[in-house]
Amino acid sequence: MTPIVSPEIDSALCTGCGDCVVACRPGALAMVAGKAVVAHPERCAYDGGCEPVCPVGAIQLPYVIVFDQVEHEETGEGVHEKYLALASALEQKVRV
Repeated sequence: MTPIVSPEIDSALCTGCGDCVVACRPGALAMVAGKAVVAHPERCAYDGGCEPVCPVGAIQLPYVIVFDQVEHEETGEGVHEKYLALASALEQKVRV
C-alpha cells in the first residue's frame, strides 16, 4: 500500500495570503480561519504548484520512498526488512 503524501503547511509561518490555494489546481488546499490547510488530501496531484508560490516558505512537499517486497536471489528470503531498516536509518540521519 502506497502512503498518501500531501503538502505540509506550517501554520505558524502561513500569512494567509491564499496564493497557494489559487495555485492548487486540483483543489486540495483551502483557507480555514485565515490560514492555508490541506482540506482535501485525496485531491492532491502532488504537482508542486503550491510550494514555490508561498512567499514565506510555509509549504513543504515531503517525499516517501516505497520499497516492494524483494527476495534474495540465492536464499529466496524476503529482504524487505533490510530495506526498511536502511530507510529508517537514513531517515534518522536526515532529521539530525
